[in-house]
Amino acid sequence: MNMFIGLCRGDPNWPSILHDLGYAVHAVEQKMRAGPHTTATPDLVAYSGASSHAVVAECKSGHAIPPSQDAAYRALRTSDLDAWIGAGGAGLAGHTACYVAGGANHSALAGQTILPFIVFGGKDVRGHGRFGDRDLDRALRAGASLRGSREPAGYYPFTHSDGIPVIAQHALYGIVSLARKLAPGSPLDLHDPDMAVRILEAVHPYHSRLSERHRGDLVRKIRRVVRHIAEDDEFVRQAERLGEQGASHDDARRFISLCQRMADRYEGQHRIDDYEWE
Repeated sequence: MNMFIGLCRGDPNWPSILHDLGYAVHAVEQKMRAGPHTTATPDLVAYSGASSHAVVAECKSGHAIPPSQDAAYRALRTSDLDAWIGAGGAGLAGHTACYVAGGANHSALAGQTILPFIVFGGKDVRGHGRFGDRDLDRALRAGASLRGSREPAGYYPFTHSDGIPVIAQHALYGIVSLARKLAPGSPLDLHDPDMAVRILEAVHPYHSRLSERHRGDLVRKIRRVVRHIAEDDEFVRQAERLGEQGASHDDARRFISLCQRMADRYEGQHRIDDYEWE
C-alpha cells in the first residue's frame, strides 16, 4: 500500500505518476456498495479533480484473486464512489478498478481477471491494461524507473489487522510525538479517554481516510497498548514527572528516550500473540 500511496504523494525519492496527474488518496479500506447486489472493500481509492477520475486499487501480495472479489470490482459503478470522493456537486466522470502487484506475482494474477494492473517490477513501475483515462493510460504505459528510489514506508505504517505488539511500537512513537509538544510541567494523562485517538492521529497519516470500523479497531488496540505500558513503573514515574511543577526539558528528553527504547524492544516482539497483552 505504501508504494501505491507514494505514487500519489510527489515524493522526490519515489515516482509520482499519479500525483503529477492530480490524484490523491481519498479512501482507505472503506467498505462500499458495488453495484446493486454486492460490496467491495478496496485498499485505496485515489481521485484526480483534474480529470474527475478515480482509481480503485486492490493490492495483491499473493498469487490468487478470489472470484467473488474480482466480480465485485467489475460490478463497481462510478456512482458507488461518489460518497467517498467528495467531488462536490459535479460528481465523478469515471473510475477504474485495478490490482497493484509486484513483478513476481503479476503473471500468475493476470490470467485471473480482465482488470488492469499497476506493477512494481525490479527496475520500474508501469501499468498493464487500460485505465479509462487518456492521460493516465499514457503515463502508466510509459512507466517510471525505480532505480535509485527509496521505497516509502511511513504513509501507511500499520493496519487494523496488525497484532498488538506491532501497534505498540507505533503507539510509543505517537506518545513521543505528543510528549515533544508538552510544555515543562504539563501532564501526559494516560487516562485521558481521547489519548488513543490523539496517538493514532499523531502517527497514522491516513487516519482520517480510514473506514469508521477500521479506525475504531485501531483505537481499541491502542487503548490496550496504553493500558499495558502503564503497568511499567518507570514509564509511569517519568510520565508523572512531566506534569510536576519544576519539570524540565531534561525530564522530557529522558521520557522520550525511554519511549524510544520501549518501542525498539517491541519491534523484536512482533510474533507475540495478542492474548498476552490482555
